[in-house]
Amino acid sequence: MPFLPATHLRNARSAAAAPPYFLQSGPLPTIHRREDASTCVKLSSDDVQKIPGWKKLESIANDRWGKHKRNIVTNDEHSDTANYPATICIAEESIKVRFTGQPTCQSSKTSAGGQVDGTNGTLMLSVAQGFTATSQYTISEAATIGVSGTFLGKLEFPEVADVSDAFTTSTSITNTQTKSFSTQYSSLDTVTLRVTSPNGKKCDVGTTVKRCTLQGEGEMHLVVFGDVWFEYDSKQAEKGKESKGKHFKWRLHFEDELTVAERTSIAKFKGSVIASTRATYNGTCA
Repeated sequence: MPFLPATHLRNARSAAAAPPYFLQSGPLPTIHRREDASTCVKLSSDDVQKIPGWKKLESIANDRWGKHKRNIVTNDEHSDTANYPATICIAEESIKVRFTGQPTCQSSKTSAGGQVDGTNGTLMLSVAQGFTATSQYTISEAATIGVSGTFLGKLEFPEVADVSDAFTTSTSITNTQTKSFSTQYSSLDTVTLRVTSPNGKKCDVGTTVKRCTLQGEGEMHLVVFGDVWFEYDSKQAEKGKESKGKHFKWRLHFEDELTVAERTSIAKFKGSVIASTRATYNGTCA
């Protein structure tokens, strides 16, 4: 055999046993993350009237303080209202990407980039083994709130047997129709191979790369938190509690009055993932 035995320090992928000629491994898996987005943006007074539960909030306000002339206000900078912000936040749960249809795959064999030719020659080669994925998606249906807002989302991709590992990565998603976003994931190890050429033989090292394209789709949930103010032109008292006095401003807290579904709007996206797996290394001598 042209390969000298050696002990590997860490396996690049738990699903595949490491060849006995691994000498050392490279860095731990990395997740690529963009930092140009946040998890929340301010909720405007226009957007609050687009959430599914807005009619319910209006009804509650009418029952408590009357259907009088008023303005709808969020994030007022006035001293008595500034401590009651309203925000749109991406849901804490990961966005679960669903793969659709059948993957299309191609396999190829590449050289590690070195040869040994001569009498008992020895060559040290560094090669990469593991899994990488690149995804590209487009917003097919924007959420009704937070339009043009950019949110930092965590995407969770399922495993597909013999095609793709399960992985999670973060990326910036802009809530605009036809707007695209991308994300990358890498779990590669750099390993060193020692190849010894028998007398009169020429040896090379190669690796098999399987590249698959999968179609996928998912949903980004945008959830409203905080308070909305009903600012009346004239002072109003709460019905049944007139003794507590009259006020120009009354507020409702979303989490107290609405279910999560009633304060959530959904953006949908579609696109593809290209998954590449660098598999078993093969040494040949001829």
